[in-house]
Amino acid sequence: MSQSLAKECNELKERYDTCFLKWYSEKYLRGVGAANDNECSGLFKEYSKCLQGALKERGIDKLLEEAREDNRENDAAYMTRKKCESPSIMLHRGLLTFLESTIYTHSHSR
Repeated sequence: MSQSLAKECNELKERYDTCFLKWYSEKYLRGVGAANDNECSGLFKEYSKCLQGALKERGIDKLLEEAREDNRENDAAYMTRKKCESPSIMLHRGLLTFLESTIYTHSHSR
C-alpha cells in the first residue's frame, strides 16, 4: 500500500487500508456486508480529517476546490454514464487515491 501524502497521516492510512481491504474481501465480495455497512468508516473519517488538515496547511485545498469547480460538468457526465456498484467504496478508495495523486503531481511540478 502506498504512503499518505502527509507523513503524519501514514499510520491512519495504513490502519484504514488494512481494515478496508479485509472488509472488502471477507465481507463485501462475499455478500456478507452492504456498502453502507462498512465498519471502517470511522478510520476513513480519521484519515480524511488528517489529510484535509495537511491539504489546508499546504494550501492545496484551494487548488482542489478550483479543479472540482472546473470539472463539475465532466464529472457529472461521467458519473451518469458509469453506474458504480457502490458509491461508498468509490468514495473511500477513489477519492483518497485521486487526492493523493493530484497532490503528489502538483507538489512535484513546482
